[in-house]
Amino acid sequence: MPMFFIHCPTADRDELISDTRIVRLINRPNDIAVVLACFCGKNHVIRTGRKHLDLVEAHAA
Repeated sequence: MPMFFIHCPTADRDELISDTRIVRLINRPNDIAVVLACFCGKNHVIRTGRKHLDLVEAHAA
């Protein structure tokens, strides 16, 4: 089962969230936004995708 490792700002701790807790996927021009239902009761958004990672790497250099 695929899992997402996120940091929950509400509980201020790291959480392992299963793919069954995906609320929505939003395909955007530079990334994919994944909305996850956290155990704290709130939804959190993580950004992923090749273009997003390329942008992150470019800013880090």
